[in-house]
Amino acid sequence: MPTGQEPAGTDGSPGPAPLVAVIGAGSSGLPTIKSCLEEGLRVVCFERTAGVGGLWRYTDPPVDGCGSVARNTMLNSSKEFSAYSDFPPPAECPNFMLHSGMLEYLTRYATHFGLDKHIRFNHMIQAVRRESPGDGNNEGGRRWTVSGRDTAAGKDFAVVADAVVVCSGHHAVPRWPQVPGLRDTFRGRVVHAHDYRKPSPFEDRRVLVIGMGNSGGDMAVELSYVCSQVYLSTRRGTWMAPRLAPDGRPMDVTMCTRAAFDHADLRQRVPSRRRLCRVRGWHSGRGDDIIVGTGYVKQVPFLPEEVACSVREGRVELYKFIFPVEDSSVAFVGIVEPIGGFWPVAEMQSRYVARVLAGRLALPDVDKQRDEATKRASHLPIKSDRYASQVYWIAYMDELASLIGAKPNLKRMAVTDPVLYRHCVFGPCLPYQFRLEGPHSWEGARRAILDFPKRMAPVHAPPTLSEQGRVRGAISINMDVALTCAVVIALAELKLRDLPPTRRRDHVAPVIHAAQESPRYGRAAAADVAVPRSAMEQQQQRSVTDITGIQRSWRTVARIETCDYCRSASMATAVAAFHAFERWR
Repeated sequence: MPTGQEPAGTDGSPGPAPLVAVIGAGSSGLPTIKSCLEEGLRVVCFERTAGVGGLWRYTDPPVDGCGSVARNTMLNSSKEFSAYSDFPPPAECPNFMLHSGMLEYLTRYATHFGLDKHIRFNHMIQAVRRESPGDGNNEGGRRWTVSGRDTAAGKDFAVVADAVVVCSGHHAVPRWPQVPGLRDTFRGRVVHAHDYRKPSPFEDRRVLVIGMGNSGGDMAVELSYVCSQVYLSTRRGTWMAPRLAPDGRPMDVTMCTRAAFDHADLRQRVPSRRRLCRVRGWHSGRGDDIIVGTGYVKQVPFLPEEVACSVREGRVELYKFIFPVEDSSVAFVGIVEPIGGFWPVAEMQSRYVARVLAGRLALPDVDKQRDEATKRASHLPIKSDRYASQVYWIAYMDELASLIGAKPNLKRMAVTDPVLYRHCVFGPCLPYQFRLEGPHSWEGARRAILDFPKRMAPVHAPPTLSEQGRVRGAISINMDVALTCAVVIALAELKLRDLPPTRRRDHVAPVIHAAQESPRYGRAAAADVAVPRSAMEQQQQRSVTDITGIQRSWRTVARIETCDYCRSASMATAVAAFHAFERWR
């Protein structure tokens, strides 16, 4: 019997709802419990530790098989992009929470929605076994036996369920680099980021940090305050981005908008030639300790091989990064690496899983699922576990929301609620947008979007009354700005299409500069995407920059800046102008 179909009783009445076993009560498990309950499913959750939180429950010393964080770990995403769609963070919460703040938020979330009563704490999963059709325990559609040990009571347990949702994360099994002699001949300490907690044991020592991901960068910075020397090793290099934008707001609030979150390959097409540093040969020196921050192995040891292999060896052969192609009664929530906030993505995945398991949504046939997984893998820039599960925040959220029916109808919103439309399109794409309509919508979603500036912690200084008026006026013309820029770029492209290639560059700057002089949208600015450091520092000190002309260098793009509150029009124009200019030249 398909999962989600209620078995009939002897009198023909519907039987009990399907039982879903959720493994893990962390950032992915909690919204999964809630989503399954919203769809009328029965839920039992198994959590290995004594409380909710998962990765964000700090443990010292570390526990084998459990992920945790360092003592001073701070979130890389702001609080608004680290929240669930129907539970905004309070205004008194800092813009970037420490791990203790995140744990408190998850605890309040579980208490608010009454999720604790569905969780069995101190239950460690040892095996998940598929029930054969002829098994006596398979009556009523039961398909999986989840077995393990209750560490608090000291006894084994087994539960038979219709479906299994794995929410245990992928920060439990350390990945060690293949460096000869790293762990057997090096005389100093070799520690993985999984076991790193605080910098004091490395005081006045020379430390090499291998890896420049989230953990590697955080550890290197923290160690630099106490170590005599810190070396940071990375095999491919990286693009460093601060948590805060030049105006003091969180970077994801500035960048993650529907008007600007596009053309993800722009950073790969704009080389920083004035800051390029070539490294040749090898550097050798004496080191006391080595800290490895090369990530974790994505594996689920308690699942059968035919299902668990979907998240091994750099492959994520899952439909929508959730369902194994071979069996839709198993789902993975939270194994993705979103470019953006993780928590809204995990919640959206859980909503989709619950709809499928409840029988309200159907998956495509196996061939289509496999083709999509193969197509996603073929577009990866690098074959690695991290890139294999990487998704772009808004695009992936919209993709799942469209299947659920929770994607906001922006065209209708532009007519019926233009104020909300401007916030949804030109402001940050907050997760509350996906509770405006569709199943299990939230009546407080609109207010949560409009009140977003009030929940932001003060940055630099509170705006004056005149600045607030300028912000409101700038927002009112923001739509005209974007439309005007689009028309100008389209007309410029048509005008230059018939010109010889040698004359096209001479016409680019005057056309865009003429658009800047239009009184329709007021102040304009042009920015060089490869400006020197000194010029960039000067630009960061000004909220709006006036430049009379546009450099004719191919590195220059046009940009329209309206106000500190919303820069989405400027970014969208910059990206569009850059791509148009690339075609012209």
